Amino acid sequence: MIIESINSIDLMSVRLVDLASDTRLGTTTVGLPPPLHAQLKALAKARNVSMNVLVNTALAHWLARKKTSASSKGFYRPSYRIRSGRQNGEKEHS
Repeated sequence: MIIESINSIDLMSVRLVDLASDTRLGTTTVGLPPPLHAQLKALAKARNVSMNVLVNTALAHWLARKKTSASSKGFYRPSYRIRSGRQNGEKEHS
């Protein structure tokens, strides 16, 4: 599910999740294939955010799509907000 979400979301253009507002964050270790890890690392650097923010962003958007397409199945809806623009020094991309 994590790899599918990362591969299906345009992480250079989607709005990022705001992890700073959620104090209930847990810790999970995710193993990624080396090419995908390198891609995420480069994207995180380009957007001036952490890889954690990108993974959470991918999952939030992927789950939102799943919820929209199958709302009657009760998929989990993330409790954190998606950022409404660039924050924390994030660079603008054209």
